[in-house]
Amino acid sequence: MGMGGGKKFGRASMSEINVTPLVDVMLVLLIIFMVTAPMTKTGITVALPETQKTNTVMSNKPLDITINSRNEIFVSKKKINLNSLEDSIGAKYKSVRLEADKSARYGIVAQVLSKVKNKGIVDISLVTEEVQ
Repeated sequence: MGMGGGKKFGRASMSEINVTPLVDVMLVLLIIFMVTAPMTKTGITVALPETQKTNTVMSNKPLDITINSRNEIFVSKKKINLNSLEDSIGAKYKSVRLEADKSARYGIVAQVLSKVKNKGIVDISLVTEEVQ
């Protein structure tokens, strides 16, 4: 008459939970996320200029315009030329986010800004990297 838990033969019940399989699964998931996370950012590669942090106010969904280091212009990731920029800007947009590579020609950036303003859009955000 011992305190064996009511079983005569066999092992006593374990009171601990085996967490080794859980740790194995979590490590595999961690490795998967670490490998795939850098691949989630897709788009046009642009080296943004650095500025001090500012308060950002966004209205609805802005139109994304990108100028890369080869002075190519993209509207919502679709390559266009400067002459057709005004036609590419729809009337539904009230604001624009402009991402220009820091090595892009200033003249191209100024022309893009001029064409955006000609469409009546005055809410223009210039995207920059925050200085650490």
